[in-house]
This record gives sequence, structure tokens and C-alpha cells, in this order.
Amino acid sequence: MKNSKLVITVAASALMAADVVIGATGEATGAPAAPAASAGAAKLATLSRDEVRQLLAKIEMSVRPEPQMGAMCYKMARSPSRAEYVCPTCGERTLYTDRAAGLVERELATCQRLFRELPRHDTMDLDESAFCRKCRPQAAEPELTLIIRYDDGTTSAVRGVSSEDLRLLGAALSGKLTETTSNEGEEPLKDKLPRLRELLGIKE
Repeated sequence: MKNSKLVITVAASALMAADVVIGATGEATGAPAAPAASAGAAKLATLSRDEVRQLLAKIEMSVRPEPQMGAMCYKMARSPSRAEYVCPTCGERTLYTDRAAGLVERELATCQRLFRELPRHDTMDLDESAFCRKCRPQAAEPELTLIIRYDDGTTSAVRGVSSEDLRLLGAALSGKLTETTSNEGEEPLKDKLPRLRELLGIKE
């Protein structure tokens, strides 16, 4: 009987000691409580329409830079005859052949890379749903749509965007006066103002 009481007393003492250690650890680290989950989704980033107008005005008022010729001699890679597009939204696979295969294999991949490199691309979306037969079965042909969200609550959407358009947009949003072409040449943005305004959804 005495042995039983001794075991119970030792066990109770051990539990009390554990409580003291745990309490002391929490107090010493000062670990804050886990934050409560946000009640709503984070607000989407937007682009300042006034700043974009200032960028365009700077290009328009600047002295036109001289274009620089890029590389002329390079070997064209053979276009693929088949390409499979995997939709990032639904995971559906769409098979393309002939000319469209080259569009999926090369142009689309280039556009995706250029879009990720755009300044403030967090204020935009590059909609490629027209490439997916499940998401956009009614689409006549695959094309990209650039969507820009502005701080005044409006949205600009331009269909048929190419890698050339994204190079042009990237140069303008970087504050440059020229764009670097696909063959490492330099062309003045002043010559491309109409298309630039169209891409940005800014009227003259």
C-alpha cells in the first residue's frame, strides 16, 4: 500500500513539473498566437492609369532614337508538326498540328516568359484559355488576351497579343525609349505608339 502511494505521488509530481516546464518555455519564447484566417481574398494589384499616361507622353515628346540593326544571319529551327497544349486551369490536353503546333511550341512559351518578366505583371493577366478546347470550345483559333487592371476600377483587354507586343510593353513599362527585338536589334518606341496605346488601353 505504501508503495502504491509512493508511485502516485511521484507521478503527480512529474506531471506538475512538466506543466511548469511547458509554461516556462512558452513564456520565454514569447511565441505569438497563430493569426486568424483572413475574412476575404487579398485585393488584386492595379496599375496607375495616370503613370501610364505619363510614360506614353514621355515617349511621344522624346527625340526619336535611331534604330539599330540586329543579327541578320541565323538558322531557322524546323517547326514541329505536332504539339500538345496542357491547360494550366483545368489540366485538359489539346493537340495541335501544322502551323498551330509551332505557335504552341515556340510563340506561346516565349510569350509566357516575356509576361513573367514584365514590370508590374502582377497587375495583369495573360489569358491563354483560347488554347484549351475544354475551356474555350467556341474559340475559332488559339490566341492570347492581355488583361490589365487599373486603379480607377476599369479593365483593359486586348486579344491577339504576340511576343512582339510583350517586348514592346516591357520596354515602355521599364521607362525605355527603344525596344530590343527578337534578333537583338533596337527600335524606337515612338514608331510603335499606336499599338502601345492599344495594348495599354489608353486613348490619345
